[in-house]
Amino acid sequence: QRVPKTPRRTHDCITAKFHLVDLAGSERAKRTGNVGQRLKESVNINSGLLALGNVISALGDERRKATHVPYRQSKLTRMLQDSLGGNSRTLMVACVSPADASFEESLNTLKYANRARNIKNAPVVNINEETDTMPDAQAAVQEEEIGRLRHALDNMHVQEMQRERELSLESDRMKGEEAAEIRSREKAYQDRIEELERDNRGLHARLEKSGEANFSLMADRDQALIKVEEAQEQI
Repeated sequence: QRVPKTPRRTHDCITAKFHLVDLAGSERAKRTGNVGQRLKESVNINSGLLALGNVISALGDERRKATHVPYRQSKLTRMLQDSLGGNSRTLMVACVSPADASFEESLNTLKYANRARNIKNAPVVNINEETDTMPDAQAAVQEEEIGRLRHALDNMHVQEMQRERELSLESDRMKGEEAAEIRSREKAYQDRIEELERDNRGLHARLEKSGEANFSLMADRDQALIKVEEAQEQI
């Protein structure tokens, strides 16, 4: 499959699938002597190979071109559908033995491979010229979407920066108001202290005056007592 070039890819590229399948040989239960689970495995292998042989016969025989190809008879043929009759190149390697004891198996294997050789595939590149420009259109749409998302992201960044600036200004304003309130409280406390100091000085002055008045009264009282004593002596 050819993938057309796009604004981001300056050249075409070819993509494909590669299947490598190792087929087990057909086994006769009488010759191998398998029993139990091994016998079941042999039966499954032979069933898969039989289904594969039917598909090869349907594809390789020119007289059976219009017949149904039984791809769904087994998992093996379903998996090899693209390789056998699809848009692909297929190579089969047949392994045989020169031993006389394996003559029959070798002959069947060669017949099997010969039938597979009759299958003719003509693989082509899967591309529709009418839709060749679709990747370019899709790329343009994607580029437009990327530009729109980038623009939205830039707007989000601008809004976030503006919000942070507003929060910073609000914080500075609150700090200024708190500082002004603190200064106002300090001034009120200072005025109160000065007022209390004035009252204290007034009290001290009054105490000093009252002390001087008491001292004068005591002096007058002493003089009066002296005069009384002198008068008594004269009497």
